[in-house]
Amino acid sequence: MIPISKVRMISEHDRWDGPTAGIVMVNNKRLYFRLYDEHYQHRWWSFLTRLLGIDVDGQDVVRVRIFGLYVLPPDVWKYMDERHADFIKYVGTHCEYDEAGHRTGTLKDTSQHHLFYDKWKPESAPEMQEEWRVETYKEVC
Repeated sequence: MIPISKVRMISEHDRWDGPTAGIVMVNNKRLYFRLYDEHYQHRWWSFLTRLLGIDVDGQDVVRVRIFGLYVLPPDVWKYMDERHADFIKYVGTHCEYDEAGHRTGTLKDTSQHHLFYDKWKPESAPEMQEEWRVETYKEVC
């Protein structure tokens, strides 16, 4: 598992309480990422803080997300790049990230969104193959 500090977000293609799929750079290599596993774990200090009666922030558990990093075959990259270009064209650039890792861009007028969503149905997206996965990284939410 590589440290999250080595992962630079480029764009997100799916989101649920944070990015769950998209494109990242790792060691100057473009990779696709997808949520691989999600679970909750107790914070290491939660037992001690409860025993001592200290309320740190009211959160005893945290959500842990494990992301798979994938090297995609050329035909799958072609699909992803075309889909991404249409997203930018019809929906907006609000899912792009700058060098500092902040979301940038703007959302376009919603009257054009259907041109993307009618064409790119979720069920038509390629499934990530285990043999494409080269690494994982963890994010604690």
